Amino acid sequence: MGVDCKIVLPGDVRVRDVANAIGIIAGIKPVKRELTAGGQDDSWYVGVPGVTIEGSKEMPQCCTIFLRSDKGLVDGEPVHHVMFHFEYYGDRLLMPRMTPFWVAVGKRLIEFFGGSLDKCDCDEVDTDIVERQQYPNSPESDKPWQDFQERLFNIKPLRKFGDDYK
Repeated sequence: MGVDCKIVLPGDVRVRDVANAIGIIAGIKPVKRELTAGGQDDSWYVGVPGVTIEGSKEMPQCCTIFLRSDKGLVDGEPVHHVMFHFEYYGDRLLMPRMTPFWVAVGKRLIEFFGGSLDKCDCDEVDTDIVERQQYPNSPESDKPWQDFQERLFNIKPLRKFGDDYK
């Protein structure tokens, strides 16, 4: 068994939004996709090419988020993946390997959605960082929903070197 980091996100996050956020943080450029057929208004949603979600027949409470980039992600790797747990004491849970990349991604995710990060699941510290949820994570319509899409689209990717990985 390896060493993991534990990223706990609030129960109101949607897996597609988390997957898109991870893709953007990892260096995949987001795109604005038209929401309505025929362009009747200015509504759009965030798409992140190369980000996919695959369900699990063996563990229906989980899915796997995949990031793929022909150009390479911010850390130079072409692919990353992480399991997303839909139910973790009412919250959502990701437990990727404890690498500088995933710790940095975890920090960015909890800054955006709220939640907590345990950088190393086998040390004596249960929670290293806690961030309070600042905005609704699952608005359904109108201006709150479009504002959320704008915030998601404007997430800054990690830098290849620097403070992001500390």
